[in-house]
Amino acid sequence: MMKRFLYHIVFFLVLIPTVVYISGFAFFLKMTDSDPALEKADLIVVFTGEHGRVEQAFRLAGEGYGSRLVVSSAPSGRVRHYLAKRGGGSNFKTIIEDESRTTFENALYTRKIITRHGIRSVILVTSWDHMPRSYFLLKILSLGSGLQIQRCRVPTGPVNEVNWHRSALGWKRAHNEMIELWGSLYEFAQYIIRGSLPEEPPNLCPIMALLRNAFLFDDEEVDS
Repeated sequence: MMKRFLYHIVFFLVLIPTVVYISGFAFFLKMTDSDPALEKADLIVVFTGEHGRVEQAFRLAGEGYGSRLVVSSAPSGRVRHYLAKRGGGSNFKTIIEDESRTTFENALYTRKIITRHGIRSVILVTSWDHMPRSYFLLKILSLGSGLQIQRCRVPTGPVNEVNWHRSALGWKRAHNEMIELWGSLYEFAQYIIRGSLPEEPPNLCPIMALLRNAFLFDDEEVDS
């Protein structure tokens, strides 16, 4: 009897993570589908990180795709650099969000800016592999608002949303993002329960650190 009980415990301990991982992978595949051509929006939002994201966001703003640009979790000096390159960005307003420490906080603080300014449509700019998690978090935090979100995915070197499955690097980055999604959901659950963000950076949480060390491939450019 005890042996059978232990068998069931082990079975479910293996089954649940497997189902969760496969579900995350299916979501990732869905989110790498091609997008229609971008249309103008009320706001352009970039979740900063790797080289190319901020450049692409400023390029879109300069081309008139949005009259406002939110740069989330970027040092103000870096933003001033791009403003200077574009002559001050005279055709759009730049909003710097420099409080966020993780992707969940990027989405949370961005949602607050969206609500404050009465924004109805946004273009979200981030890397191709970071987009599924970023889009999902911003979407779930904006439920019921009717916010329209377009996606602008930036390549990471030679790897993009079309060819990622042809390289080991692409698979590694996809795997890391699926794991990081559940870390972001853990942050979301904590925020719902507490009603506030933790003072300590989430990546210092022992549970988060354990999961990252156990399941993530080494990558200098992983977004937390």
